[in-house]
Amino acid sequence: NILPELLLSISILETINNLPITNHKKDIQNAIRNNIITIIKAETWSWKTTQIPKYISEIPSYTPINIDVTQPRVIAAIWAWNRISQEKLAETWDPIYSLWKRIGYRTGREVNSSYDSQISINTDGLQLMRQFVSGKIPDVLMVDEIHWYSTPTEFLIASIRRQMLRTRKKTMKLILTSATLDEQILQ
Repeated sequence: NILPELLLSISILETINNLPITNHKKDIQNAIRNNIITIIKAETWSWKTTQIPKYISEIPSYTPINIDVTQPRVIAAIWAWNRISQEKLAETWDPIYSLWKRIGYRTGREVNSSYDSQISINTDGLQLMRQFVSGKIPDVLMVDEIHWYSTPTEFLIASIRRQMLRTRKKTMKLILTSATLDEQILQ
């Protein structure tokens, strides 16, 4: 029976349209398109974790191959992956849509992703390890919950900055998000 799935999709889409961050979608997309580094401060439960990666993937004339999002905690990474997956499935309403290929997560204990994933949610430490092992930087790195600043986060940002300066990769974007960060500290 397709009706329960359809009703769930409609409910999810209605929720997305009423999120606090939805009114700022175009502003966020423009800031990301026009800057290499973007700092986004939005209140807790504004849904920046789940919406910003999707906004990035929908920016006209900017199509990143991969968007990596870091989370300081395992449970947050898995939750974000689950929610983004539900929303993308509701938006596409395509039973053949391969979420595993499009959206994945990696934590220290689990990998539910492929290397082709457009959006990958990772813990801070695992993202740092991936960068040191592979030497590759994603097209977009969103460091979420930057106010939970830790040693892996510090090394991750330093590593990205070094690689951005070394490669001069013009398409690389770094996005820092927080609910409580004092932006003056980062300037």
